[in-house]
Amino acid sequence: MRFAVRVPTSNRVSGREALVDVAQAAEALGYYAISAHDHLVFNGWWVACGARDAVGTGDDRDMYEALTTLSFLAGKTERVRLMTAILLLPTREVVLAAKQVATLDALSGGRVVLGVGVGAGSARGSGAEHDANDMQLGAHQVNAQKEVETFKVPAGRGRLANEQLQAMRAIWTADQATFAGEFVQFRAIECFPKPAQPGGPPILVGGRSAAALRRVVDHGDGWLPASPSPAQYAEGVAVLRRLAAARGRPAPAYYGLNVFATVAATDAAAEAMFAPTMGQVFAGEGLRERNLVGSPATVVQRLQAYQAAGVNLVEMKPIYPSVSALIGMLELVAREVMPAFAGESSGEAGAMA
Repeated sequence: MRFAVRVPTSNRVSGREALVDVAQAAEALGYYAISAHDHLVFNGWWVACGARDAVGTGDDRDMYEALTTLSFLAGKTERVRLMTAILLLPTREVVLAAKQVATLDALSGGRVVLGVGVGAGSARGSGAEHDANDMQLGAHQVNAQKEVETFKVPAGRGRLANEQLQAMRAIWTADQATFAGEFVQFRAIECFPKPAQPGGPPILVGGRSAAALRRVVDHGDGWLPASPSPAQYAEGVAVLRRLAAARGRPAPAYYGLNVFATVAATDAAAEAMFAPTMGQVFAGEGLRERNLVGSPATVVQRLQAYQAAGVNLVEMKPIYPSVSALIGMLELVAREVMPAFAGESSGEAGAMA
């Protein structure tokens, strides 16, 4: 199992020094990737980095653009992968996005991992795909709807995302790329440089809807759902493998988990740090069942359950009171959690670059 961590790209903990300090700490500690999430419009109500009472020099409405941020951090690091988790494709013009991703991959020496999705499932008027989960998204939905309106996302955004992924592959591989779809059209365009990774970076698809699972098999290299339980994850893996077999396509190589996390010396300390921010998001036992919250021993046990369900990459979205506390958490995970999963590379996990 490999470990990625979200860097402080949003809310009051965000900022230049915070981003560099966390990215360089993650690389030094042996993390597989650093990740950045994506909202081009952000109202600050949704705490995605830090905590509600976090200490920092930023503004709760801060949201650093994902690809620009990862490009900046590419120049501050040497080995750690650069991961979007996730890039909201329907809000982006596809030729520009393909060019940006290719440029980042070329300049970073092939370090990009592209997590993509269509956005929150219940935004009105956008042909949304619905994921069955018990997350109470609340004000996050208000922001999602504002993004849909601002970028004039059409109905059928799942179909749009499918076309975008096909179009990006064409741009990354063809000397002259042409695409003629319902939403995306271009003819004989030349976009260079190509990504350093042949065919483009690996694409991990978010979401748990039936349409999202088909997208993983048809257009992606892996799966990156947000906060499923181990049982839900195992069900999704089974569906993906059936779909791949039925379509005559290879099974995904990346089985990722996008999950909130707080790791502390004791379970009580971790829950005390996590619950004030995320307790309203996850109902009842969902707080423990669908997140990584607890002591290192508890988190190892939880990750072993996810590993048994098929996970080979965990992307942690930490909840923490300060950047220094986050770095301490990364050190604790590297010292007491990651060794329990070191040296394991079989099946799909062994196929991961």
